[in-house]
Amino acid sequence: MSCRWSVAAVVVIVLGVVIGCGAPPSPPVRPPRPTLSPALASDLALLRRALDELHPGLHRYLTVGELDRAFADAADALAVATTPGQRVLVFTRLTASLACGHTQVNPFNQSDATLAAVYQGPRLPFAFRWLDGRMVITRAFVDDPALAPGTTVAAINGVATATVLERLLPLGRADGANQAKRIASLEVHGLDRYEAFDVLAPLVVPALAPPYQLALVDLDGTRRDHTVAAMTYAARLAAQPADPSDAADAPLWQLAWLDTTTAYLRMPTWVAYRTTWDWRADLDRIVTEVAARVGARFIVDLRGNEGGSDVGDRILAHLIDAPIPARTTERWVRYRAVTPELRPALDTWDPAFFDWGADAVPSSEPGWFTLRDDPGAETIAPIAPRFRGRVVVLVDATNSSATFQFAAQVQARGLATLVGEPTGGNRRGINGGAFFFLRLPGSDIEIDLPLIGTYPPGRVVDGVPDGGVMPDLVVRTTADDLARGRDPQLAAARAMR
Repeated sequence: MSCRWSVAAVVVIVLGVVIGCGAPPSPPVRPPRPTLSPALASDLALLRRALDELHPGLHRYLTVGELDRAFADAADALAVATTPGQRVLVFTRLTASLACGHTQVNPFNQSDATLAAVYQGPRLPFAFRWLDGRMVITRAFVDDPALAPGTTVAAINGVATATVLERLLPLGRADGANQAKRIASLEVHGLDRYEAFDVLAPLVVPALAPPYQLALVDLDGTRRDHTVAAMTYAARLAAQPADPSDAADAPLWQLAWLDTTTAYLRMPTWVAYRTTWDWRADLDRIVTEVAARVGARFIVDLRGNEGGSDVGDRILAHLIDAPIPARTTERWVRYRAVTPELRPALDTWDPAFFDWGADAVPSSEPGWFTLRDDPGAETIAPIAPRFRGRVVVLVDATNSSATFQFAAQVQARGLATLVGEPTGGNRRGINGGAFFFLRLPGSDIEIDLPLIGTYPPGRVVDGVPDGGVMPDLVVRTTADDLARGRDPQLAAARAMR
C-alpha cells in the first residue's frame, strides 16, 4: 500500500511546525577564551615539557586526557589571574591534580618577591587539626581563654569551616587517593614558617579576612561567637617554640625513659643531611642503651615526621638477624640525561641528577629506565646489638616519604607494632629521592619536581591498595583528648605488654 500526500497537506504540516515550534534554536554563543600572555603560556609549556620528560609518576593516577584538561583549565585560570597569589593558586591546583605528594609549589623555594607578596600575610591566632571534618583548636598563639584546646571552630566570618576544607581539599598534597594525608597537609601547627592553610585559605575563600568572627562550639555543645584579630607573619614566627635542633651540630632527637622499662624516642624529623651531628652513631648508642635494660620496650614516635634521610634503615639494622632487602619496591626514572633545552630552568643540589649514566638501565617499556642502587645499598645488614624486645612505632598521616616506607617495612616483616592513624604515602609507590627545582620565569614561581618513582615490581599496581599503611592498632585523637592534654596513641603504646 503506498502513501500519497497532497500539496495542501504538506503545506499544513510545514506551517504547523513553523508556527507551533518555531525555528530550530541557534547554538549557544560561547564567550571567547581569555588570552594568555606569552610569558605565562611559555611557563605552562615549560612545565608540561618538564613533566612529560622527567616526572616518574605523571600517569600513575592521571590519564593523558585528564592531564590535558588540567593544563587547559590552568591556562584559562592564568589568563585572568591578576595577582601573584592567584598565580600561585593556579599552579598549586595544577600540581595537586597529579596526586603526587612530592610535586608542589614549595614555599621554601620561592623568590623573596613571591614570598613577600603571597606567603607572609595575616594568619589565624591558633593552631588546629581537622577531626572528622571539624576544625578543632590545639593551642592558641595568643593569650585568649576563648581559644582553649578542644574547642571547635564551626565557622569563620560566616563561612562554615567544613566548606573551607571542602574547597581546600583539591589543593592538598598527597599521593593517590590518600585523603588522610591531604587533610593533614591543610592543618596548622605553628611549627613551620609557611603552612598551606595560611596561604591557600584566603585565596580560595576571600571572606577569610581579618578580623576573624569565629563561631565556636565548646565540648559541652555550647555555641558562642568570638572575634579575634589576625596575627602578622612575624608574630606567628615569634610564637613558635624554640627548636634546639636549629644548630648545625644539634641532635635531632633524644631518648627518654618514661619508666624503668619504657624507652621513648621522639623523632620529629629525619632531615639529617643538613646536620654535622653523627646521627648514625647516636642511634647505635641509643639502641645499645635500650638493649642493655632487662625487659625494655622501645617506642619510636614518628608522628608529624614526613621523612628525609633513610634513618629508618639504621633502626632496622638493629632489629634483624640477617640481611634484608633495603626496599621491596623498584626505582624507575623517565630519562637517562636531561635534554639541553630543559637544563637552564632546573636547579638541584646534586649535578648527577642531570645524567644518570649507566645507572639508568633501559627497560622493555619505551621511555622508562630502572635505576640501580648505589653499591652496597641494596641490602640492610644487621648491626649489633640486636634489640629483641617489643618495638612500637607511632604513626600518622604526616608519614609520607621515608617514614612511610619505614612503617611499611617494619610492619611487613613483623619487626614492630604500628599504633596511631593511617599513614600518608601510598602502597602503590611514591615519587621522590631526587629533585629538580623548576623555575617558571614568567610567573616567578618554583615547582619541586621529583625524579625517582618507586613502584611494585614491574610497575604492576593491580590489587595494590590505593592508600597508606593501616596501623596494627588504630587510635584516633578526639577533641576531648586535646582539651585534657591526653596523648591517646602514646597511652595505647604504653599499655601494650
